[in-house]
Amino acid sequence: MQDILRLTLILLAAFLTLAASAGTNAASCPRWPETIYLLRHAEKRDQTDDSPLSSAGWQRAGGLPRALSRVQVGAILVSDKQRTRQTAMALEADTGMTPRAFAQSELKELIEAVCAAGQSKGKAVVVVGHTTTVPEVMKSLGLKPLTPEFGDLYVVNTATWSVEQRRYGDCSEGDSQLSKVNNHE
Repeated sequence: MQDILRLTLILLAAFLTLAASAGTNAASCPRWPETIYLLRHAEKRDQTDDSPLSSAGWQRAGGLPRALSRVQVGAILVSDKQRTRQTAMALEADTGMTPRAFAQSELKELIEAVCAAGQSKGKAVVVVGHTTTVPEVMKSLGLKPLTPEFGDLYVVNTATWSVEQRRYGDCSEGDSQLSKVNNHE
């Protein structure tokens, strides 16, 4: 009987440890921003490591402020690559906010900056990343990672930990919800 009780306690402890580590960093973040906007940079000119935007990319990036026109932005976070900074330029001009840049390898610091921005109640955070970093941010928030295409804009509602997929910078843009893609795990 003691062996069964001991095994049950061990399994319960393992389950609680796994459950605590599987979700968000909520324990380390007292207040997430109400909304987090995650997007991949607009189209790049070439395949070099620090490629700038192509002309199509500049056109798409110019539509970002319109897609976020009803949003009170509290922070803009970008990678250290010029294509993410360039994607955020029109939004920077529209909001007057200077984006904060992070190295692609600084995921922990980026998540901490998202959390810190949550201290400004009612303000959203915009994160401009890459096809590799956007899914990593989702994963760090305890969401099912999705791989963004150019123009994808993921709207994370931290009250329900749900994600809506929208578009920015093209004819299917607008503020209408395209689909609810996943919930917090």
